[in-house]
Amino acid sequence: MNPPVPAARPRSRWRRSGIGLRLLAAQAIVLAAGAVTTSVVAAVV
Repeated sequence: MNPPVPAARPRSRWRRSGIGLRLLAAQAIVLAAGAVTTSVVAAVV
């Protein structure tokens, strides 16, 4: 992961609390699951 840069993002407090990382992780998991589901459906159909 990238090292925390306080001046780069206004939402650095999200990063500190870890909520932002959880949201990003959840989003990545949802996107990955959607891509896998799409490819599986495309392969079956």
